[in-house]
Amino acid sequence: MNEEECLNQAKLDKSTFAISQMFNKVSVHYDFMNDLMTGFSHRMTRKKALQLVSFRSNKRVLDLATGTGDFACLVQELMKETEVVIGVDISRRMLSIAKNKARNRKFKNLITYNLSDINHLPFRNNIFDLCTIGYGIRNVCNPSSVLKEIRRVTQKSGYLVIVEATSSSNSVIRFLSNFYFRKLVPTLARLLFLNIKAYSYLAESIVLFPSAQKFTKMITNTGWRKIKYFQMYLGTVTIFIAKK
Repeated sequence: MNEEECLNQAKLDKSTFAISQMFNKVSVHYDFMNDLMTGFSHRMTRKKALQLVSFRSNKRVLDLATGTGDFACLVQELMKETEVVIGVDISRRMLSIAKNKARNRKFKNLITYNLSDINHLPFRNNIFDLCTIGYGIRNVCNPSSVLKEIRRVTQKSGYLVIVEATSSSNSVIRFLSNFYFRKLVPTLARLLFLNIKAYSYLAESIVLFPSAQKFTKMITNTGWRKIKYFQMYLGTVTIFIAKK
């Protein structure tokens, strides 16, 4: 773990137990708050991310930190030739919502959900054509280690797609974004009688996440190649694409 990761871990408890408990607590209102906080933009960003790789053959797809399953369902909607989609998460309650969502969208038999720790995936080497992770890499203690683990289960020439909130290089946008997530989001949670501690954590985890440039370097250092990133919403969200 590098110095920056250690610093972030000291400020936020990103242990597997803490993260699973937190997401269990916010699971009921998670989709509602996501839409409210982002103005539904997180849905458009995921779609854009998949469109960037949709022309490739992705027979086996792994969605990491799948949460309530939005990314996994979107894969089934946009990538018609996909044979296997597996979503993994450490929150049992989030997975329960994901399963219901897949059932309601008639994807019940097309997506498999697995209660798994992203740090130690229960899959053999070189199996997935595409791995995705939306707004989840910032919630792990050691991103570098997780990137290596994802690479292990990705087949040769397979792809990794990451969507994550990032710090804008524009100082004014960065200030406004930090104010929004650190001050307004927890206040909103308080007004709606939601878990203030959880949403304070989520806000802080966004603020502390590395810039797109720094995170790209981290991805490179874990063995991935041909890394590209696409910044959206004035740099507050970034799509990262890498090849094994």
